[in-house]
Amino acid sequence: MTAKGSAPAGGEPFAAFRAWLASHRGDVSVVAGDGAGCRLSHLPDVPRVLASTIKVVPLLAYTTAVVAGGLDPDEPVRVGDWDAFHPFDGDGPLGAGAHHRALTSLGIACDEYGVARDPERLVPLDAIATAMISVSDNAAPDYLRARLGDEAADPAFRREVLDRVRGEPISAEAEWAWTQKTARGTAARLFAFHRHLATSDTPAAALARRKLGGDPLYKGGSLPRTRGFGLSADGGTVAVLFTGTDFPDVPLPGLGLAILSDLDAFAWDLGVRR
Repeated sequence: MTAKGSAPAGGEPFAAFRAWLASHRGDVSVVAGDGAGCRLSHLPDVPRVLASTIKVVPLLAYTTAVVAGGLDPDEPVRVGDWDAFHPFDGDGPLGAGAHHRALTSLGIACDEYGVARDPERLVPLDAIATAMISVSDNAAPDYLRARLGDEAADPAFRREVLDRVRGEPISAEAEWAWTQKTARGTAARLFAFHRHLATSDTPAAALARRKLGGDPLYKGGSLPRTRGFGLSADGGTVAVLFTGTDFPDVPLPGLGLAILSDLDAFAWDLGVRR
């Protein structure tokens, strides 16, 4: 099969990644199936840092609540209440962090750290869920978690987070130590979740698919020395989590399509049989 928009697995920009992959097999977990019975699995049960790939979980929780009538996507939300779950001095480059991009995409003025200048502005609840996926806003899943009934970030936790991020820039080793304390999961479970999102006929999954972009369905994530994504296209699904240094900077959605288009090539790089 050839996935939509895919590039040959051996061609640029993925040749450099495949070369890195062949010499870093222990740093990569992959589970992929092309929809025609062909499957690739490499270190599927090794826990790795999930970064923003985990946001598909609150996404499905949100769409399930919307379909059940527990949340109204058109409900006006005070921006200050959303901002309250953004306890950072910034979540990216000044003036270009994820929450800053989320607010500015909605036409809401904010400071360089991504805090709204007018906290009384109103946005529809659905815009918060959209920002969680479209720009990977980090305040959105915490806000939705609170609305869905899970315990929100309490004051002690918020003080701890603030203390950890203040004083940046920090060393690369300190960043890596911090990253390793964040949420972990396996490629096998990420694959199963994305497979459910892609194939389930429930209204909640259908709504989640629209939030993920339709075709392909994609959510990626990155932290220091960490990359990952889940993707579904043309009946196939792939989940990849990898950790290390010096890996080539490649477009992760394109990489997922390339893997689905040539499972044999990537299986060879990983030293496994499909």
